[in-house]
Amino acid sequence: MPYIKPVYVAYDGANDLEHYKEMQEWTQSDGSKFNFYDGLDLSKKIDKLPDEEVKKLISERIDQSEVFVLLITKFTKRYRKFIRWQVEAAMNLQKPIIVLNINKIRSVDYDRVPMVFKRKNLSLHITFQAPILEFALENWPKSHYEHLEKEEIKTYRYTVDVYESLNLFTSDN
Repeated sequence: MPYIKPVYVAYDGANDLEHYKEMQEWTQSDGSKFNFYDGLDLSKKIDKLPDEEVKKLISERIDQSEVFVLLITKFTKRYRKFIRWQVEAAMNLQKPIIVLNINKIRSVDYDRVPMVFKRKNLSLHITFQAPILEFALENWPKSHYEHLEKEEIKTYRYTVDVYESLNLFTSDN
């Protein structure tokens, strides 16, 4: 079943726009497009608005989404200000967080994630592939709220079996 609710995608607009554009071309199992949007237009206002106003705009945008997706590349960890604000807003709003690893790692990539992910947080880490993202969008929000209710705050990943059921094979176990 395709996921039709709005999905906020955070990424380094200066370096990772090509990956976001690739995501916008992805189709779901029924052929429909994902409902992605971002805050790139807000990043252009950073120099013109006070930080608190930018943070407020980010929070409002993320609050309109059902799920928060963070695209992780070799640049993400270095791009602190805007990425950090987006992640913190999603965490404060208790949005389901899905982290997409461009390098095919199926778990937390501690070398690339922002520092905020090195603290206790509730998030799902998956590979940068449309089928696993569609699966995560369909399943992670419910799991997220169940874990939140039980106070099981930690990082999660899908098993090899889940990837294999979607015909996705990578070297990372």
